[in-house]
Amino acid sequence: MNKLIGGLNVIRAYEISWLNNVGLPQIAVLEIYQDYTKPSIDTWQLKEFLVGINNSSYIDLAALKTAIEYFLHQDTNCIDCDIKIIPQQNFTTIEFTQNPKLAKLPNVITKGTRFICQQTEQPFIGTVTVYYANDIQDADTLLGNILHELRNKKFTTQSYAAEVMQRITQLQFDEFAFVINLNRRGGISQAAIRSNTAIDFSSLSQRGILE
Repeated sequence: MNKLIGGLNVIRAYEISWLNNVGLPQIAVLEIYQDYTKPSIDTWQLKEFLVGINNSSYIDLAALKTAIEYFLHQDTNCIDCDIKIIPQQNFTTIEFTQNPKLAKLPNVITKGTRFICQQTEQPFIGTVTVYYANDIQDADTLLGNILHELRNKKFTTQSYAAEVMQRITQLQFDEFAFVINLNRRGGISQAAIRSNTAIDFSSLSQRGILE
């Protein structure tokens, strides 16, 4: 069977603030969606940039988005990413979800995960949720063993997702997708979505409850 491998990285910054054109403070949630094959965004650089715009004025959200896009292109070499800014008045529309149902991949396992951040040498904590088509005996135990073996090793978010992808591929899963949701650090959460089959990635890119 021809398997289509794909993926998406999602970064959410929950503490973004700036001044509008009359000097009044504004707050929003920033979301960045990026193909996993593109250069990864340094979230520490992103955080420093967002702190730096706290006292900057922007005439509207479009101007703020342009400034963020310029930073990403110039300072992190990030291109072709989708940016969404959710202003304060729309916070009530933000939906959090856990384990959405996928008709194509009806079986679901969720496990807690931990690894060491290669940059800061501090623990990253979150969840790994695997969606798969064929029923695998002891799938829960197999996934738990993989994550336990990786828990004290050093990774970037990208390299951890790649390692989990490689290890899950070696199991007896036919079609699968997984989501790694990492809890907020410094007001920024990260998610990595990977799949060996064609799926709608937007169905797995919603905000995780533990973010």
